[in-house]
Amino acid sequence: MALIGVDRSYLSRLVGRQLTDADIEQAIPMLGCPYEGKEGSKLFFEIFPNRPDLLSAEGFARALRSFFGLGNAQVLHAGKGKLTVTVDRSVAGIRPHIACAVTRGARLEADQISSLIQLQEKIDETMGRKRKKIAIGLHDLDKVEAPFTYTAVGPHQIKFVPLDLEESMTPARILAEHPKGVKYGHILEGAAIYPVILDRNRQVLSLPPIINGELTKVTEKTKNLFIDITGPQERPLHEALNIICMALAEAGCSIETVKINGRVSPDLAARSMLVDIKYANRLLGTSLSAKEFASLAQRMGLAYRNGTVAIPPYRNDIMHGMDVVEDIAIAYGYQNFVPILPAVPTAGGTLLDGRFVRLCSRLLEGSGFQQVVTMSLVNEEEAYAKMGRVPEKDACRMRNSVSSECTMFRTSLLPGVLKTFSQNKHNAYPQKIFEAGEVMVLDNQAETGATGSVKLAAGWSDGNAGYEKLAPIIDSLLANVGRGYKLVPAEHAGMINGRAARIVAGTEVGVIGEVHPAVLEKWNLEKPAAVFEINLSALLAGKRKAQGSG
Repeated sequence: MALIGVDRSYLSRLVGRQLTDADIEQAIPMLGCPYEGKEGSKLFFEIFPNRPDLLSAEGFARALRSFFGLGNAQVLHAGKGKLTVTVDRSVAGIRPHIACAVTRGARLEADQISSLIQLQEKIDETMGRKRKKIAIGLHDLDKVEAPFTYTAVGPHQIKFVPLDLEESMTPARILAEHPKGVKYGHILEGAAIYPVILDRNRQVLSLPPIINGELTKVTEKTKNLFIDITGPQERPLHEALNIICMALAEAGCSIETVKINGRVSPDLAARSMLVDIKYANRLLGTSLSAKEFASLAQRMGLAYRNGTVAIPPYRNDIMHGMDVVEDIAIAYGYQNFVPILPAVPTAGGTLLDGRFVRLCSRLLEGSGFQQVVTMSLVNEEEAYAKMGRVPEKDACRMRNSVSSECTMFRTSLLPGVLKTFSQNKHNAYPQKIFEAGEVMVLDNQAETGATGSVKLAAGWSDGNAGYEKLAPIIDSLLANVGRGYKLVPAEHAGMINGRAARIVAGTEVGVIGEVHPAVLEKWNLEKPAAVFEINLSALLAGKRKAQGSG
């Protein structure tokens, strides 16, 4: 969740009427944006991750105008521009993709600049995963000369003045000394060359994803803007670009396209989706007519006609008909739904499996470990190559994945533990973390074709991390859940020979060991790490069996 601050008078001006206290405290939260209070004239709202288009005052106002019935949102349009960007092959292995746009006719006031900077920072932090997936650059177009080139240079090959500084610095020095370089430099870790955007005269606009140049700083005098968004995958860049173009269009700018290696950016065409009103009524328990459905869709900035919903280019959260139904429910008003108790004779409760997982989690928290939650969908490089493991035949792999980062369901939690360590090298040591989560493998005997189980993985990383640090933790954990066990020395892929063991509680339920130096190197870890992983589903099944036979 992201917290945004907007000036009340500026927001009211954008919406087209004075916002009342009732609007702010009661109506706006019904849109899904909880009001979090104010400081002076600035109002604070919490924005859910599925609505990044609301991260600016302009996007927020656009949604509110529709929600309050103050008029239809204007259709976004990008005129044909002349600016071109050439992407050099040198960036292919570093940060290969870029999306761009030009806006003209800006009349930027202090409120608009503040909102624009806030939008840039919030997208970088949320959608952009702290600039790893998305990094945005906003530039005064009139300070440089097109065409532009997105290329890579050596650490000391070029100098430029970073934003808000007066001294020229090389990319290497920026990464080592500049606050933004220190904060985001890990994204370029291991790269021998660094990406830059250059103009016709080889002046530097940006060193993405670290910092822009002072040369193209946006001020109240800026009339024309060049927007660049870079990242490892193309689709998220265009989604973010459409949101920024929408905000600038609301601020009175006209949008122009840019040719990137011959391809046109941005694409502001609306998407179409078939939605069955009967399906929506059945889910919501309503009896909406086509006219009523269209009216509610309009309140959410959508357009419904003859079974088809037109979706604006900045609403990338709408991926399925269910998302449209959710918008209809918001417009209808959750307060207008009458709750009905289900006609069942039983009361709900927590499953034993869930209580067992929570007990194990609390025990590790009591031992000083911090819980983390990582992605269930991973990729084969992280699951196998970086772990020193051979790919498993029974792993659940995805067909036609839209992301190279998510190609299979995890079979182990240990890659997530090591990935978390690799992303937190800048934090203090020792680092002690754990995760309890589901893993999955193919199973022809299962109704769904796959079987899931819950595992618990923990890791300890510092200069003295070792087998002997985690063995007492396992001893305490299993003693508190009432299971006897033994550690049986064994070899395990990715662990040091002689410093690994199987955890046996009737049957093998897990593994413990010290991470092999080769694996540490693949994860760019500089300190030793010890880990263990226990299959809690197998452990609980064994406990039930032992209690039953006893």
